[in-house]
Amino acid sequence: MRTISFVIRFAGSGVLAATTAMTAIPAQAQEATPAAGAVQCTTEPRDVEELVGFYFDPQGTPLATPTAATSVNTEAELPRGEAVDPTVEAELNATLAELIACFEEGQYARAFALMTDDLARQTGPDVNNPDEDTPEEVRALLEEQLAGTPVVDEPGMAEGAATDVGQGRDIRVLEGGRVGGVWTIEGDAAFVVFEEQDDRWLIDEFIDIVEDEAAMSGTPEP
Repeated sequence: MRTISFVIRFAGSGVLAATTAMTAIPAQAQEATPAAGAVQCTTEPRDVEELVGFYFDPQGTPLATPTAATSVNTEAELPRGEAVDPTVEAELNATLAELIACFEEGQYARAFALMTDDLARQTGPDVNNPDEDTPEEVRALLEEQLAGTPVVDEPGMAEGAATDVGQGRDIRVLEGGRVGGVWTIEGDAAFVVFEEQDDRWLIDEFIDIVEDEAAMSGTPEP
């Protein structure tokens, strides 16, 4: 799986669309060897029981998860707004870079800590997968990840390699106080929306920019 494609497209699916994201980790987790200067996943993780409570009721029945529109054809369809302060822009870049690092390191509870409750609920386990359809299975996975240093490298990546998230552009203040901007990562363009909570910016929504992505990849429109 390509990390940014996964992150963008699962956000509105109501489940973790790519099953590789919540499958059982290897019996012996590999040690990550980040490149010099690579972003580290160091944020405090969300409480595992809180996450389990997002996805299952007290009886263990899967809960319905919220969904959201997750794509536009062009940037022209995105909401407008005034430019943000450079300090805020730097915080947003750092938050998104760490989110990707946490997914690449297989630290999902830490990744969820960089999301709002709404987005964390949207990115729950695939309850149609028998390996992740009970609270016990999801709890065990998240706890095992936190206890070790599992690595979920993508096919073709060198061991320990990290995705270069880059810098966002056209970052703007949106109606209601949220902010959003365009990030292009490994050819995938997305409008990423952030919400400020308790003096920190959390990721609240991913909107895939379909046409721009196709243009960059050289894929002709149908």
